[in-house]
Amino acid sequence: MIIPQKHAEFLYMLLIISIIFLLNLPAASAGDKKFNDSIKAGLAGHYSKLATAYADSGRFDSALIYFQKSVDLSKMLNDSAELSMNLLNIGEILRKQGNYNEAIKKFKLSVVIKQKTGDKTGTSKCYNNLGLAYSSLGDYSKALDYYQKSLKIKEELNDKRGIMRCYNNIGNIYFQMKNLKLTLEYYDKALSIAEEIEDKFAMSACLNNIGNILRSDGKPEEALANYTKALNLLEAINDKTSIAFCLNNIGIIYDDLRKYELALYYYSKTLKARETLNDRQGIALALNNIGNLYNHKGDFQKAIEYSKKSLDIAKEIGSLDDQKEIFISLSQHYEGLKMYGKSLEYYKLYKHTNDSIFNFESDKRLKEMEAKYQNEKKQKEIELLNKEKRIQQSEIEKKEAQVKQRTIILYAFIGGFILLALLIIVVFMSYKQKKEANKLLAIHIEEIKLQKEEILTQRDEIERQHRLLEERNREVLDSITYALNIQKAILPPEEYISKHLPEHFILYKPKDIVSGDFYWVKEITVSHGMTASRVTANHSVDTRHSVAASHSVIASHPMTETDYQRKNFLVFCVADCTGHGVPGAFMSMLGIALLNEIINNMVNSADINSVSPILASEILNRLRINIIRSLHQTGSSDTSKDGMDIAFCVLDLTESGTNIVKNDRLTLHYAGAYNPLYLIRNPDPQGHLKADPQGHVTEDYRRSNDTGYNKGDLAGQLSEYGDPAGRGFIEVKADKMPIGGVYTSEKMLSFTENIIPVYSSDMLYIFSDGFADQQGGMAGKKFKYSQFKELLLSLYSLSVEEQKKEISDNFEKWKGSHEQIDDVTVLGMRI
Repeated sequence: MIIPQKHAEFLYMLLIISIIFLLNLPAASAGDKKFNDSIKAGLAGHYSKLATAYADSGRFDSALIYFQKSVDLSKMLNDSAELSMNLLNIGEILRKQGNYNEAIKKFKLSVVIKQKTGDKTGTSKCYNNLGLAYSSLGDYSKALDYYQKSLKIKEELNDKRGIMRCYNNIGNIYFQMKNLKLTLEYYDKALSIAEEIEDKFAMSACLNNIGNILRSDGKPEEALANYTKALNLLEAINDKTSIAFCLNNIGIIYDDLRKYELALYYYSKTLKARETLNDRQGIALALNNIGNLYNHKGDFQKAIEYSKKSLDIAKEIGSLDDQKEIFISLSQHYEGLKMYGKSLEYYKLYKHTNDSIFNFESDKRLKEMEAKYQNEKKQKEIELLNKEKRIQQSEIEKKEAQVKQRTIILYAFIGGFILLALLIIVVFMSYKQKKEANKLLAIHIEEIKLQKEEILTQRDEIERQHRLLEERNREVLDSITYALNIQKAILPPEEYISKHLPEHFILYKPKDIVSGDFYWVKEITVSHGMTASRVTANHSVDTRHSVAASHSVIASHPMTETDYQRKNFLVFCVADCTGHGVPGAFMSMLGIALLNEIINNMVNSADINSVSPILASEILNRLRINIIRSLHQTGSSDTSKDGMDIAFCVLDLTESGTNIVKNDRLTLHYAGAYNPLYLIRNPDPQGHLKADPQGHVTEDYRRSNDTGYNKGDLAGQLSEYGDPAGRGFIEVKADKMPIGGVYTSEKMLSFTENIIPVYSSDMLYIFSDGFADQQGGMAGKKFKYSQFKELLLSLYSLSVEEQKKEISDNFEKWKGSHEQIDDVTVLGMRI
């Protein structure tokens, strides 16, 4: 037997009154604590049931009052289970009322109690409710966190259905966050569990949800696949109503894809399913869908035929909304036949029906007002009749009053005595309850004092830790600042660089206080203390053509006894060490120290009679060996992988000898580990950057992988292009090998020696990858090397100071509000 809601509330109230009466019995007041506690526990349970009844009927304010009464009794009885359940119920009501922050507080109190009692199922439920509350607040990250906590417990309990619901909730969060990819992922997980527990209805619901998302995401084929699977499951369980909806969805997909024959097939099946169910409104909808399909195919006669059948049924069932939609469809069909009069006629019917729906609602309101008026009128008539009846009854009552007066006085005396006795009992019980309440209040006050002391202690500890952290941060910052002074001292001074690189610029932008990039410049002299014997050296042919083609030539030339007795070289480089900040700074200081040592050793042991005593590739080979040795890199997984990328140049400044063909031409040796060399020059009357009629290149440009020259042609080794102003851009590519980080012999190949003729006004650029890799612009993308090349090409004609300013301004403009991601160094030099 089902008890109506209002009767249930009445019964619960009777039970509560009975329990209160029992609490006032002599047995209870005599000190039978166990009996008293059992009665209170029963009262707490009935308060909870009464609150649930109010909540189910939507009377949330009353429900909150009785849930709170149950909470108070549960605290007195130390009943953790009842207390946590009541807190959970209060939180759920507050959430439904939109008071999400208060609901979250109740859920968190409940979850603490459930965790203490080891109630994993209850804890999981609390986490799920917290997820719902945070989702309502729009705090999707916290909602997701609590759903995942709930999921973890469900997985521990192996609660398959609970896991499936958690996946669905998480999918809903990602849908709110517009992340359709993750939404589909979690819906798919829910579907997998539905398949595992063989719940075909749940499987079909998941498939339909996934299909709807895919259709809204513009993926009709994938949506169709899910609808089809759902249809097969629904047919297996013979859910005819759901089958009809699924068939209609498939028909819509085929209609959207303009596969009209398949769409017609599924619309027809939908129609048949609706007829089987005798769903008259569904039949009308299916017929109109078929009519619209024929409209799309251009068969307007059939479209009219089906839509009119649909209209007949809609009129029979009196559905004005359906008639309205069919009228607009018929208007479109007749428009397709160019029967504009008929089209206008049905459009007017559409408008009229739409207006009729509005008028129908207006008539309905007028009738309600009229009925209300009539009811009020009848009520007044009834009141008049009752008034006359009351006058007559009053006369009768006056006569009867005298008879009953004595009886009433007697009953009043008895009742007054009983009420007095009850009042005494109530006062006594109230005093007893007040005494207990005062005890509880004293306990709460003591707890509050302890909590306050704990909070003050925690605050003092936090302040102490904060001061300690500030002191440590200051010490670290002082150390790094001092390291900056050391790094500045190791880098070549600007006076020294300006002396040896008269026309140059260095753009140096560390990401942090200290940098993992470094630049290095040194002028060296290789001399021989004794009279040199006659030697043979290579002499470059001074026929200048484009270095974009591919073959180099070398001619032998006899040297005099005074040749190559003193040779001057300018060595300079830009390196990018592993990491940035303090780790990168350590590597940069190690690199500079090793380069100084390597150059000193090479100068002391150089053979002045060799073709070139100082080779860029040999310097890099030695630098790599020294880095590997210094960092003890054995190639095993537990050793350091640190190293550096570098562009290294050796410019031959010898003022005599066969290396100089004309005063405006010098020889540049370049070797690179990942970092290339860019060269920009203008054509001149001698034909720089121009090839001969046979397409051969006779520039003295050579590449070598050992200490000799003539190691192959240049095809594919250079990247060259120009701009409309005639400037030529040459990229000399680096070897795809780092300095350090490798140990095995097969990776220890010699770096390539690039020998390049350079001329007056040529611009050389070497740099780290920080500029090209910087994220920025409107889309937050990398600057990239292609854009960097175009920038340098556009600045060629400017002075080096102006070039530095333009490059720096372009970097800052591109970076904008984005964080600098790496150290940036660019060295430019004009020959």
